Amino acid sequence: MSSRVCVPRVCIAGGGISGLALAGILANKLGNNVSIDILERAQKGRDEGYGLDIDARGQEALRRCGIEFPQLYWQISRERSDVMKIYHPKTASNGEAMMFTAFKPRLLQRLFPSWFPAQPESNRAALRDLLLEQMASKCDNVSVRHSAPVSSVRLCHEGDEQSVVEGRGENPDAVEVLGLEGELLGEYDLVVDATGVHSVLRSVRVNDPVGKHFGGLYMIHGLIEDPESKCSAEFVRRLGQGTLSVMGRGYSVWFQRFGAASSDHRTAFFYLYWADPSLPSFDEDLLHRAVGIVPSKSRAEGLKKDAASLSMIISWLHEDMGGRFDSVWHEAVDKLDRATVRAVPVHGDETELKSEAELGRLPLICVGDSLRNIGLGGGGNLALEDALEVSEILCKPGAFDETTGRFLPHREGVGMREVEKGMLKRKKEFHAQREKQVKWIRTRPGKQKEKEGEGKEGGEMEKDNENANFEPRLMFKRRLTRWGADLILSLCRGLFWMEEKWMPGGAGSRPAA
Repeated sequence: MSSRVCVPRVCIAGGGISGLALAGILANKLGNNVSIDILERAQKGRDEGYGLDIDARGQEALRRCGIEFPQLYWQISRERSDVMKIYHPKTASNGEAMMFTAFKPRLLQRLFPSWFPAQPESNRAALRDLLLEQMASKCDNVSVRHSAPVSSVRLCHEGDEQSVVEGRGENPDAVEVLGLEGELLGEYDLVVDATGVHSVLRSVRVNDPVGKHFGGLYMIHGLIEDPESKCSAEFVRRLGQGTLSVMGRGYSVWFQRFGAASSDHRTAFFYLYWADPSLPSFDEDLLHRAVGIVPSKSRAEGLKKDAASLSMIISWLHEDMGGRFDSVWHEAVDKLDRATVRAVPVHGDETELKSEAELGRLPLICVGDSLRNIGLGGGGNLALEDALEVSEILCKPGAFDETTGRFLPHREGVGMREVEKGMLKRKKEFHAQREKQVKWIRTRPGKQKEKEGEGKEGGEMEKDNENANFEPRLMFKRRLTRWGADLILSLCRGLFWMEEKWMPGGAGSRPAA
């Protein structure tokens, strides 16, 4: 590509997966014809969470970053991990423990790789490092600043006079990015907000009457360093190399491998808990009070590794699971090496993009969870898809003015506003579909109410000993008969057994080149 007269200056606020992927694609496609600053609020080397099963669109985004498939991709991904097993909380009277197995047969992966791509768990930290490495090799004009939280943006004419840069015409829409103390972090032609659910910039781009709030879902997530050495043989057998879910009425528990190397057995733990909004003590700290720990003020502070805090969390989990879970699940909870209790924030359902008149001339785009949060179970893939679509716009020849670097979203053939509408629509549709899927998980057997004056501060849920198992047929969009659902699930389990027994490498393994 020929060099531009004026190199556009792009600020990406947020150094998560979507922000790095967008920067990586721009660096790979535009090279030194773009200048990119990534401003990340966290410290360098922060904990990136756990794993991410990247779908076909997400994998395409990584390809455009310059990540080679399959070599580099499989260096950060766990072989045989794109398998999900769903178990009942308690073994049924007929001896049935497993409900369902989801996997992509290797034969289909070989014959139709574009339709049935391998979708293993990729290690987020390894993916972050790989994206940074690829960017550095493609473009000299990329910088990453850690511990650089963004507080606001403003047009340059609203503050000090626009700085004069040799060889650059004046951009009337140039924007200043400010830090927490109001300090100037930089002057840019375009700002992309990829800071996630806690974004302080999204109010510039969207109207959300409710804003970020607590929606009633709490999550306890943790880590088992090495199930092979710590957990029972039965649990390790059930877990396999991928994802294991224990699902019932009112219960959703997940164990997920995310170490990329075969010797890295780290397994993530997720325990979802929906509180009753009618409780007098319903607020985002209810579960912290019930467990007996103080709400954390930061991500690092929330990671509980000390024996006292971990013991309180594990004790609450045992109490909440009660007799509705088999002992194998209780034993696995005992092996947690760390855990975090948090209320899950959400954005309002009425989120809409601001009109052109409301937005004014500010060159700001929101991607990923900053536009409309998705969170666990899909947010990463939608964020990568956002990065892919936005990069296609920014790489078009007419996206930036050649002499001033001004971003031109309305120029014919650019179509940025249509892409933004599509991103928001996709997130709303995802939310609506997920609401349908989880509505039968939220309600537990028996009644839930607060016992006045009993239990720990914040009240105690009244529970009974009814079976939490639900009928597998509820998993299907069209409610099948029990016989029909059992037949389908039995066929899936049979196919998985044959795949494991006769296919080289087994289900979820790396396809042959």
